[in-house]
Amino acid sequence: MELSQKEKVIALAALHKYMEYLEAQLRSDEIDEEAYADIANDASVLEILIYKTEQELNAKA
Repeated sequence: MELSQKEKVIALAALHKYMEYLEAQLRSDEIDEEAYADIANDASVLEILIYKTEQELNAKA
């Protein structure tokens, strides 16, 4: 299933918002080492997804 240009823009905004949330979690002093590693891993995958989505949007612009 291919997303429309508008849907990709909306998804990209949501991905950026989620990245902000993950970054806030990583700055928190209340997480243990294992949780930090899990969140950092999620952020890494999310960063790749954001990059690929931005590349697709820029290619079609």
